[in-house]
Amino acid sequence: MELQELPGAELILPGLDDLLHGKNNTIGSLLIAIASVRLAKAGLDIPKVSLAKEPELTLYAHLQNERDDAYPYYNALLNSLNSFCAALEVNYRYNDYGSGLDNIDITQYEGVYTEVTMPGYHVILQRSSNGHNLPKTEVIKIPVLELQEWL
Repeated sequence: MELQELPGAELILPGLDDLLHGKNNTIGSLLIAIASVRLAKAGLDIPKVSLAKEPELTLYAHLQNERDDAYPYYNALLNSLNSFCAALEVNYRYNDYGSGLDNIDITQYEGVYTEVTMPGYHVILQRSSNGHNLPKTEVIKIPVLELQEWL
């Protein structure tokens, strides 16, 4: 997945460009400074420039100078930042660990829904590896939610 496809990329990616050009006081660069450790752990290469000190306070002061609605906008920016970080972390984990998923033999698994053994659950079972009719191993058990009308 490309970085520009992640939610919040329209704020974060310009901040990376700002940092590359030595600007550490823009909204995007301040957002990166707020989550720099988290972003770096998720595989994003943070430019090695001095990040703003106390970026949360600096960002809020910056917004107060620009807007009357600084507080809700600040929260919206942090929510966008969190969405970007979460998506980047999932993407990083998938690329790091997901490469082995291509080697899974999906014919060894089956999904079942049964009212007999486990009422109200969908279950993913792993078949016996030697092809014999041995008991199957439960891998995942997913509860089924039933919608009911409340009178």
